[in-house]
Amino acid sequence: MLKKLRWRFIRIAMLSLLFVFAALLIGILLFGWLRIDRSADALLGLIARNGGELPAYAQIDSGKIAMPPYVEFTEETPYETRYFVVSCGSDDSITGVSVSQIASLSESEIRSYAAEVLHGGKSSGSYREYRYLAADSSGGKMLIFLNCERELSSLRSFAATSLLVALGAYLSVFVLVLFLSKNAIRPALESAERQKQFITDAGHELKTPLTIISTSADVLAADLTGNEWVENIRRQSVRMTKLVCDLVTLSKLDEAERPVLHETFSLSDAAWDVSAAFRTVAEAKGLHYFEQIDENLTFCGDSSAMEQLMNILLDNAVKYTDAGGWIRFRLQRFGKPVVLEVGNVCRLPDELDLNRLFDRFYRTDPARSRQFGGFGIGLSVAKAITEAHGGTIRVTRGEDRESVFFTAIL
Repeated sequence: MLKKLRWRFIRIAMLSLLFVFAALLIGILLFGWLRIDRSADALLGLIARNGGELPAYAQIDSGKIAMPPYVEFTEETPYETRYFVVSCGSDDSITGVSVSQIASLSESEIRSYAAEVLHGGKSSGSYREYRYLAADSSGGKMLIFLNCERELSSLRSFAATSLLVALGAYLSVFVLVLFLSKNAIRPALESAERQKQFITDAGHELKTPLTIISTSADVLAADLTGNEWVENIRRQSVRMTKLVCDLVTLSKLDEAERPVLHETFSLSDAAWDVSAAFRTVAEAKGLHYFEQIDENLTFCGDSSAMEQLMNILLDNAVKYTDAGGWIRFRLQRFGKPVVLEVGNVCRLPDELDLNRLFDRFYRTDPARSRQFGGFGIGLSVAKAITEAHGGTIRVTRGEDRESVFFTAIL
C-alpha cells in the first residue's frame, strides 16, 4: 500500500511534468515554424510586387517599398535569399524560367517542381523545402519559389537540442522526485498507518467483549428458550463479530502488496465446494442456480482468501435475488487469466454509479441491507482480495438492464 502510494505520487508528478515539457516544446517549435512561413510569405509577396525580383536594399532602406514589421531586411538579404521564378501562360503552360538566384536545381527540376504545384491548383503553400506563391503577371502568371532550407535546418537543429535538454532536465527531476517523494508523502503515509493500526487494535480489543457477549447470550438462550431479547443479542453479536473480522481483513489487505500466502491450489475444487453450499441455499429460496466451472484450474495465492471472495459474491447474489430469479456462477480460464463471474437478477437504479458498490459501507437500499444483516463492506473486501492477488474486479449491468454481473479477472 505504502509503496504503491509513493509510486502513484511519482507517476502523477512525472506525467504532469512531461505534459508541461511537451506543451512548451511543441509550442516553441510551432511558433518558430509559423514565423518561418510568415517571413517567407512576406518575401514572396515582395518579389511578386517587384515583378519577380527581390528589390535592392536601397529601395527598402529609403522607404520606397514597405516591409512587414516582422521581416528583417538587411544589406545581405538580397545575397542570402535563394529563389527562382517560373513564368506561365493563361493555360498554365510553362513559358520561362528564371534561375539567376538559385544554383542547387537544374532547369528540368525547376520545371518539374512548377508542374506539380500547378497540378495541385493552390496559389500558395509549401513544396519540399520551398515556399511558393502564384501571382498574376502580364499575359499569365508567375510562380515564385523561395528556398527555406537553411531556416528549416536551423529549426530542426533547435528542436533536437531542445529535446536533449528537456530529456536531461526530465531525468534530473525524476531523480529528485524519486529521492524526495518519501518526505512529500510522509504525512499521508503516517495518517494511513495510524488509521490501519487503529482498525487492527480496535478489532482485537472488540473481539474479546464480543466473544463474552456471544457466549453469555448462548448460556441465556439455553435457560430462556425462545426469549426475543436474547435472540436479538445473539443475532447482533454475530453481525458485529463479522463486521470486525471484515474490517481487520481489509486493514491487512491494504498493508500488503500481494497476498501473505503464496500457495498453488486447485481453484476448481474450491469453487465446487463453495458453489455446492450456495446451490442448496439458492434452491431453498426458490432461485434458479446455474454454474459453469472449468476443471483442473490451479491458482497461486491465498486459498482461503479466494474462497472468501467467492463466498462474498455468491452470498451477495443470494441475498439480493428475489424468489423465482436466477443466479449464475462461472469460473473459466481465458488464456493466462482466470475469470470468476457471479451474475444475478437485480434491478438497480439507472442513475446509480455501479463502481460505488465497492465503496466501504455503501448500500443502495439501507433498509433492505439491514433486513439481510449487511453492513455494505463485503464487496469492499472482495475488491481488496482481488487487487491483492494482482487482479481487477468490475460490475456491469446485463443487456436486459434487470441483472448485474460481478467479474473478477485474476
